Amino acid sequence: MTFEQIVALLEKTDVAAAKALRDFVAAKDGEISKVKGDFKTLKTKAKDDADKAMAASEKAEKVLEALGVDVDADAADLDEAISKALKDKSADPALQKQIAKLKGKISEQETTYKTQLADERGKRFDGMKRTTLMEALAKNNADDPSLIVDMLLGKMVVSEEDESITFNDDKNSKVDDFVKDFLMAHPKLVANTQNPGAGSLLGNKGGVGDDSPDVAFVKSLAKGNEQSEGNAKALAGYFE
Repeated sequence: MTFEQIVALLEKTDVAAAKALRDFVAAKDGEISKVKGDFKTLKTKAKDDADKAMAASEKAEKVLEALGVDVDADAADLDEAISKALKDKSADPALQKQIAKLKGKISEQETTYKTQLADERGKRFDGMKRTTLMEALAKNNADDPSLIVDMLLGKMVVSEEDESITFNDDKNSKVDDFVKDFLMAHPKLVANTQNPGAGSLLGNKGGVGDDSPDVAFVKSLAKGNEQSEGNAKALAGYFE
């Protein structure tokens, strides 16, 4: 049965509940679209930085070639090979000074680009994990995906080889499987789509209010060091 068929069937018995369900799904779709947009921007920036790093690397190789340094053969001790090449050109002090200065600039640029690439790669992976987790939480009717995602994000890992995403548990669980098990173990975090306000943890117009001890505790876990394993364990223990 499709979502539209479910809503149509629900409208025959409870129009308000059908509208609430439709609004709930629309809100979650909006959250996911925003995360996807942010991820697309981050991916573009990461590609630009990678292109810059490649250009800097090519410049460095040209300089080393001019010095007579074989990057592949001298890779084990590149600094020593460069130093030797500089000493061999000591007959021209001015040239030696220029080369040393250029070497320093190239080294600084390479360090900067490597740092930027590592940072952007980390952000890109975080964006991928957040998007995948938000989709799984919304698909499985989590009451507040944006809150829960910060508590589970730190347990996710991205494969270096194929960039697949799993949870770092004893089963190396797929994201959707982990979310299903997690919400089944903690039903207070599941939205009540049958009767709005009937008692979900963060339900609309009823149930546990935003100022309740339950909600305050969950939000305190999500605040600060959201991705820590300690927070995830604390949440699991609280709702057992």
